[in-house]
Amino acid sequence: MNTSKKTLLFFLSILTFSNIFCLQAQRLKWQRLAPVSLMEIGISGNSYKGDLNSSYNKWSGGVKFGILFNRKEKLNGGVQFSYQSVIGQVLSLEPQAENEEGIYPNTFFKSSVISGQYALRYNFIKKEFFHLYLSQGVGISYYNPKDEEGDDLVSQSTTRNYTEDYRSTSFYLPTEIGAIYLFRNGYGIGLQGKFFNILTDYLDNISELGEVDGRDNILSIQLSFYAPLSYYEKRRQRRR
Repeated sequence: MNTSKKTLLFFLSILTFSNIFCLQAQRLKWQRLAPVSLMEIGISGNSYKGDLNSSYNKWSGGVKFGILFNRKEKLNGGVQFSYQSVIGQVLSLEPQAENEEGIYPNTFFKSSVISGQYALRYNFIKKEFFHLYLSQGVGISYYNPKDEEGDDLVSQSTTRNYTEDYRSTSFYLPTEIGAIYLFRNGYGIGLQGKFFNILTDYLDNISELGEVDGRDNILSIQLSFYAPLSYYEKRRQRRR
């Protein structure tokens, strides 16, 4: 084979390889990485409603960390751990006449709430890039209300009726609605609204001496960031 034919063959090989590479790159444009599981990190604004705050109007911060499972089309689970700071104050609360002398309910509290939960998430909409869901879970929380001086209210028995038995842990039934946007590489961002539905009336330290009926609750507005822990490649179908 002479030199000219060898040169021509070499350039034809380069051209063929280039075409294959370009076709492969073009196919990759139609691929999307669909996460099977996601790590969730987020920040939140939290507001408490109870005996020392009759509406959700005082806000404080919090953080969360979780693992979300994403294999199923409609129903998936996930675990989450969170830390919230909540605060409440009312100036009109006074000891009631029938209380024993020397019992004065606190009119201010600030508490850290540490929680862990498992929740099932139902997707109303689940596209490759967008999820809209409602979740319901069960969890346990620890809280430690303090007064204006930063002292524990739990140990101040004169702030509650003597017959009240105080516990600093409680189950809760979190209800959440949210949306997630996933980028092509599987990373994402989300926004959620969540009611903690805590099964206690002692988050603010008082219950029988309070002026609001029902249990205490926390409303949380959350901004979340997602990173894929595992995923599989899912090709998008071209329109014909």
